[in-house]
Amino acid sequence: MFSEPPRITVDTPRAQARLDDILNTPTIHSGLLEGAEVAAALGGVFPRVVWDAELEGHAMLDTVDADAAVPEWRWKRLAGVTFWHTFDADGPGVLRHLERHEPGRILHFLHRGSDTELGAPVPLDEHPATYLAAQISIQRCPQSRRYYDQKRAAGKKHTQAILCLARRRSNVLWAMLRDHEPFHPERTDLPGEGPLLAA
Repeated sequence: MFSEPPRITVDTPRAQARLDDILNTPTIHSGLLEGAEVAAALGGVFPRVVWDAELEGHAMLDTVDADAAVPEWRWKRLAGVTFWHTFDADGPGVLRHLERHEPGRILHFLHRGSDTELGAPVPLDEHPATYLAAQISIQRCPQSRRYYDQKRAAGKKHTQAILCLARRRSNVLWAMLRDHEPFHPERTDLPGEGPLLAA
């Protein structure tokens, strides 16, 4: 893997020049090398694009080890993947962030469990690193926005509506993992009211 640096191209010369500036840096090259070394040891690695405006003015490359990912395959092609990360392991309780990638969307969930069990979904705002995910979802995910708006129309304040959305998104991921199914907004068999992410 990565015996030669990958060549990524786009159609516009200006965009290609910008992309080359970002990719042809020691940070990207060392990230690819690290990913190749991890893949050699674990049998795979998952590169992902991340963004942190406080660190860089452009997207960055990150890699997730294969033992921290649950991939889903369809017709021998990657259809989705859920990354997990342990935030807090305080006594018997363990807080895990699940980050599900599928075509067109990234879903974030937080679970409180144990060393051996994923545990129950909890609101994203129970950890500073995941609270922002619920905030962003109302801007990027139409179903999440609709659910949030319905909670606001029902009289809930912003923070209350975000907490309701965070819990609902946790139920969504739980059902997806339980049934080995991708995201289906029309489903109605989840805990709570109504179809997926809709009140």
